[in-house]
Amino acid sequence: NARTASADYSGKLRVGLPKERVCRSFFSIFEKAREKYPNIKTDLKFYSENGLLRAIDDKTADFVVSFGTARSEDAESLCLCSHKNYAVLPRFHPLARQTSLSFQELRYENFLTLSYKVSGIEFDRIIVQAGISRFSPHLVAEAGSVAELLTMIALGKGVSVLTDDYKEMAKDPVVFIPVDDIAPTKEYLIWRKNNDVCQKILIDLIKDSLQSI
Repeated sequence: NARTASADYSGKLRVGLPKERVCRSFFSIFEKAREKYPNIKTDLKFYSENGLLRAIDDKTADFVVSFGTARSEDAESLCLCSHKNYAVLPRFHPLARQTSLSFQELRYENFLTLSYKVSGIEFDRIIVQAGISRFSPHLVAEAGSVAELLTMIALGKGVSVLTDDYKEMAKDPVVFIPVDDIAPTKEYLIWRKNNDVCQKILIDLIKDSLQSI
């Protein structure tokens, strides 16, 4: 899949990215890889959060960027960055003017979440944090997409918790307020172990970039 000619590497890598959010952590990686290795091409594929992990399991992607972690023994992962979590509320909500919240302040709210089939990570975040805060969340609906979720929130059907990289998808109808007691959500680069030269080049490039931050 890769060859060398005068120290010039070439090949193609299949990269899986989340289709429901803007994956900014990959932008700088992509730019550096394109500048340094212009003959290594990337074939971009877009998946739900759950689909990203399946793409690695099914070997339909060489790399994915996901909130999940590697699930098989022949896969590895590297943390690219961390994302702060926000309560997402309709703009007319009584808490919408606050500059920050604790999750405990949401205990009596109706919760909306992405469907577990779409993103187990997003769904579990609310369930796990509610357990830490010692209450059972009142889940009233699961959305099939982020657009559906944000629309339901804007119309006052409930509240949710999302990471900061969803903020640009939402404008006036909803507000994002940082939740101080939820640990940041880590974003990972995940890949399957193999002997592909192009894969090794990209991994080394990313590691060098992270060390320089």
